[in-house]
Amino acid sequence: MFQSMSRTISEKYAQELYQPIEKVYHYTDLHGLLGIMNLNGFWATNYNFLNDKKEILHGIEICKEIINKYKKSGIKERGVKFLDKVDKLLSFDDQDIFIVSFCSNPDLLSQWRGYSKGTTGVSIGFNSKQLVSYCRPSDNAYFFLNKVIYNIETQRKIIEDIITIGLEYVLANEDFEDFFLPNEINMTLKSYICLFKDKSFEEESEWRNVTVNYKDSKEPYEVKYRVRDNLILPYIPLPLLYHQSEKRKLPIEEIIVGPPSSENTLSSIKYWVKKEKLENVKVKPSNIPYR
Repeated sequence: MFQSMSRTISEKYAQELYQPIEKVYHYTDLHGLLGIMNLNGFWATNYNFLNDKKEILHGIEICKEIINKYKKSGIKERGVKFLDKVDKLLSFDDQDIFIVSFCSNPDLLSQWRGYSKGTTGVSIGFNSKQLVSYCRPSDNAYFFLNKVIYNIETQRKIIEDIITIGLEYVLANEDFEDFFLPNEINMTLKSYICLFKDKSFEEESEWRNVTVNYKDSKEPYEVKYRVRDNLILPYIPLPLLYHQSEKRKLPIEEIIVGPPSSENTLSSIKYWVKKEKLENVKVKPSNIPYR
């Protein structure tokens, strides 16, 4: 049911989630750049350990508001019990959902500050139309890019639609005792909450790939760990193949080197690009005077 619900929501809000864009940028440091090329893919971070935990709490608060509204509307007792289960599940960090973030702005000061953190940062520009033609070989799922939603009204509508789907099913079936439905509503809500941010962050114009690591999957993704600042950070490697089978390098078109960028840094990246035979990849410095 999770996949059918996600498909329903994706189709209804396609205009908000899948706006056409020619190029997206992934901000990282030099270690990340080499890691992406060596893997021919990305490291997706567990959504519970995003740079700003408030992103998740923002969406959870909206969910709880809508659940409380329904509970006060006079619905039948089994509907209230269902909503109570969903409400309880929302409070747990129980879902293995992983995110890769991109930005439509190639040279944004807030991103340099957030990702380079005193080291040399890079903004890797990908041809987005080609990037979504790559697949995760573990499940042949295409690497979809979703536009982050900053509009609070759209966020509320998506959450309300998901909760309504589950609630209407429960109310229409008097003998309903499905333990899995609240879990699936919880998973669907959280997979979309990952795409919600406060309007104050709208300048980032962020795009995200969301991967759900299903616990009951026959071949779940292997969760690995790395150290970032004072955290042991869970992530999953996502190697990508072109159209499910072809080993083709990722469609990188340019690399912006973050401020302050030295001539040595630029020269070393250009040398690496040449040796890796990354044809037509432009390497250039940021235009921002970082202090």
